[in-house]
Amino acid sequence: MKKILMLLFAIALTFAFAATDSEASLRAEGILIDADRPATSKQPITNKVIELRGPEQQVSFFYEMKSDSTEQDQQLVLRFQHSELLIAPSSLTVQVDGKPITSKLLTGEDESKELVIPLQEEALKQGIHEITVLFYGVIKEGVCVEQGTSANWLAIQVDSYLQLGGKQSPDQYLADYPEAFIGTGKYPVTIIIPQKASVETLDSALKVGAFLSESTDEQFPVRIKREDDVKSLSSNVLIIGATDEFSSSTMKSLIQQASLTAIEDSLILSYETVTDGKEQVDALLVMSETPAALTERVSVLTNPKLFKQMTGKQFRIRTMPVRDSNESGNTVKLSQFGMDNLTLNGSNRESQQFFHYAPFTIDKNQAAVLELHLKRSALDHSGTNVTEDVFRGPVELTVLINDVPHSINLDELSDPQEGVYSIQLPIEKSAIKESRMISLQLQASGLMAKNPCVTTDHNRWIYIEKDSFVTFPKEKENGEKLPSFAQFPSPFIDKKDGALVVLPTVSINDDQLLYFYRKLYLNSHPMDWKLADGGVMKEEELKNQHTLFIGGPDVQPLLKAKQKELAVSYATGKPDLAALGFMGDTSKSVSFIQPSLWGSKRYAMMVMDSLTNELEIDRPLVDFLQLTDEVATVAVLSNNRKVYTNAASIEAASSVEPNETVKVTAGPSVGWLVGFGVLLVLAIVSVWLVVRRRRRRVE
Repeated sequence: MKKILMLLFAIALTFAFAATDSEASLRAEGILIDADRPATSKQPITNKVIELRGPEQQVSFFYEMKSDSTEQDQQLVLRFQHSELLIAPSSLTVQVDGKPITSKLLTGEDESKELVIPLQEEALKQGIHEITVLFYGVIKEGVCVEQGTSANWLAIQVDSYLQLGGKQSPDQYLADYPEAFIGTGKYPVTIIIPQKASVETLDSALKVGAFLSESTDEQFPVRIKREDDVKSLSSNVLIIGATDEFSSSTMKSLIQQASLTAIEDSLILSYETVTDGKEQVDALLVMSETPAALTERVSVLTNPKLFKQMTGKQFRIRTMPVRDSNESGNTVKLSQFGMDNLTLNGSNRESQQFFHYAPFTIDKNQAAVLELHLKRSALDHSGTNVTEDVFRGPVELTVLINDVPHSINLDELSDPQEGVYSIQLPIEKSAIKESRMISLQLQASGLMAKNPCVTTDHNRWIYIEKDSFVTFPKEKENGEKLPSFAQFPSPFIDKKDGALVVLPTVSINDDQLLYFYRKLYLNSHPMDWKLADGGVMKEEELKNQHTLFIGGPDVQPLLKAKQKELAVSYATGKPDLAALGFMGDTSKSVSFIQPSLWGSKRYAMMVMDSLTNELEIDRPLVDFLQLTDEVATVAVLSNNRKVYTNAASIEAASSVEPNETVKVTAGPSVGWLVGFGVLLVLAIVSVWLVVRRRRRRVE
């Protein structure tokens, strides 16, 4: 099925391929190239501590060689700690592609160690390679000693890394994207755009930059420069824009030397080498005839399904494939979490953590459901004595959703279809955090033999298929959701609705915009938002979509027209933070979110404004918005770089139920006054009747 989908993508693209195998480099006049980069680079193998449990457990890592390499000092540096109770014959073994490379004896004398494993010969051949780390732990001498305890462990540290050759082949091709354009903080990749780039071109460059930046753990691996500001290059470069947008002689010369012919409604990608006569760097030219043609096709550089199909040194894209409607909606496969088909057994009893953002439009009053498709080892039929003595209990699978456990007793399963069990597991509503990141981990118990005095060849295992999926409950059709920062970057990144990032009428730094785009970008979501010029936009363009404004009413004409309806008052021309309980004099910037002032109220709008004389996007505030789970609608960054919100006020207001009767004691109610008046009238009438009767008797 996967091969068929890839073939359909390839047909839909209708790429016109033009081979350019010439080894001639493009000469860059007026630009100094200083490409004195290290021959090797470090690649972390994990972003968290990996704990292996004894007596036996293993974990695998993967790396890719683009071509055969013979460079020296390519190696795996494994840093780890282990239990001080370990004794011989405890060991750590490293395999590359299934072939044992080295084994190290582990004892409790030195609990923190470093192991350096050189990569040679077959390990440096072109292709994908697997490194497997196997742990065998023994914690006490004697016969028939239980080894599967919490004291039997080894932890692989986050500072372990692979050191691989930086440039593995003299011949570079489009298939080397994106790896060849992932920079470092010291040697950032440069994206060059026209000096007066259109909004569409800037938007395209920012999206490519955000994708490349989030493909590495480096803090600032990509920078954006206007063509007139490029004086030198120290790493590879991307040149993005419409051909007629470039105005500098250097950029015009490079495009002319590359012999790129822009064709209407198409995008051409060309892999080139740029030299100043002494040094050289690789360059990817991303060219179109018009900015509109560029922005319509730039996702070929941000969507792995598309750029993995690129070949040769030049690629022309005319028709883009229609996105599969099944990619959107409230059903998320475990493969979208990043999980492949997974096998749990006695030596591998838990998976790594997988992550995915939940859809924005979900009904939190209903439970999400995880449907698991799995196989398991055959039930034991050799007698209860073996099962009880060796395994001591049933096989249990625990699914951790945001660290909340959900348990399944696999021994109670029945009626598999062709050997596959389908299990629907409701997820506790409390485990879903405000439509934000969902973490998922699978753990198993009952798979490992517990009695070391009983010899058995039983092998219990669980095989979980990656097409298992989570179904999130859909929000009601007419339901209006109150936006808050707890969902950010949703709803602005959701596939269901469009979103606009509106530029102010004053200039904003390109690298600040790139940082903001990085916080909007998620691996599991396409970048469907668009950049717009607030100076020329009309109100009609804001209907039926979410909106992000960079700057307040003084630099956003559309906000100025709706100034009285904003969640933050601008009566004095500046945000009135004191009215909301914040110290305005010590504040640096503010952001607030509210229902859109245009069209349906189910759409959200957010404003990011600066209280200083120069408008800027403050990184600490953007970082806070990306990470916070607070249900807040106003966030203020102070001069001490701390962020304060109105979350407490919202929580206090929401503590009063909508249907709760509130008793007012400041004065009598209308009903009481009416009743009192009726009684008073009756009393007067009664007195009048009594007086009248007495007068008649006297007469």
